[in-house]
This record gives sequence, structure tokens and C-alpha cells, in this order.
Amino acid sequence: MGMVALVALGGTLAVTACSASRPKVTGGAAAAAASGKVRGVVALTGDSLTVGQLGSLPPGAEARGIHLLVAARVGRTTVEGAAALRGIYDHPDLVVVALGTNDATADLTATKADDLIETAMAVVDSDVPVLWLSLYRDQQTPEGSAADRFNLSLRRATSRHPNLAIADWRAFVVNHLDVMAPDGVHLTDAGYAARTTWMVGEIAARLPAA
Repeated sequence: MGMVALVALGGTLAVTACSASRPKVTGGAAAAAASGKVRGVVALTGDSLTVGQLGSLPPGAEARGIHLLVAARVGRTTVEGAAALRGIYDHPDLVVVALGTNDATADLTATKADDLIETAMAVVDSDVPVLWLSLYRDQQTPEGSAADRFNLSLRRATSRHPNLAIADWRAFVVNHLDVMAPDGVHLTDAGYAARTTWMVGEIAARLPAA
């Protein structure tokens, strides 16, 4: 098991983990990882939603055998998060991208969303699996429509990048609207705990059993 440390540098919160061995992910691991221990090194880049999970996500992941390296900052855009990923990226077993919410503004076009996703994917070697969380913003706002446009771009990107998969956070929220804070972007305390449980499950399902 690796040592986990929480580091704050220049306004950036990062969780780092050390591991002596980094097993490669093999196909068909989802069923084996559905419960119990898994093994793997995961690099995660995120924004304020991830920052809100820093108290629960690292220990939750470690309890399943997942060595987590996280770079998260409030207000982070996809371009900024891709750059941060370069700083923690060392050919992990899985890359998790929890970005796009801050890019989901009323003026977001499909072309711009495509470009943002390509910027992040360019950082990752093509043989490393990428799990990107879909977006949810208040569906009654222009930003909610922009989040849906971003999600459509994500789906299109999976056809260009065989190593890209989507974890459907939007679908989770639609079925659990009580996790949302009044601003329609962030979460309640219970919501962050629920997101952590959901994320650890999504990550574990893509790693081999220990």
C-alpha cells in the first residue's frame, strides 16, 4: 500500500500516492472489481467538485487498493486541468478527468467543446485508459444546456479515442437531485460523500482485482 499525502501549493490542492509496483490494466476487469479490493495507480485531475471530495476520496480509494494521485483546484478549466495532469502523470493504470464544468458557459459551442476534450486527451498516451466524468449543471439554465453540449462532445470523442470511456455523473445526479447544492453546480456535504462512493465504484470497475 502506498503512502498518501495531502499537499497544498500555490492554491492547488493535490493528493499524491507512492507505489512500488504499477500493474497494467487488463481487459474484462469490471466484473472482478465490482466488489472488494482492486489494484492500480490512478491519476485524477479535477475542479472544485473534486476539491470538495478531498476529505473522502483519497481514503475511500485507498480502502479499495487504489493509489490515487490528484490535482484539483477551484475554478479549474479543462485546459488548466490538462496542464496539471502533465505534472502528476507517470503512465498510471487509469486517468480520471473530472473537468468541463467551468467551461460549460452559455457561449460554449460544440466545436469548442471538441477542442477542449482533444487538448486533454493529447496529454495521455493512447494505451492508457481515460475515464471522463460527464457534466451536470442546472438544467433550467443556459449553463445546463452547455453542459449537455459538452457531454455530447464527450460521446463523439469516444469514437476517436478507443481508450476513452465516460462515467455518467449526469445520469447519477438526475436520479439523485438531492445531492445538488442550491447553486445547481456544487454539492451538499452528503452529495460529496455520494459522489465519492460513486466515483470509487466507477474507478474500481476499471481496475483488476487484487
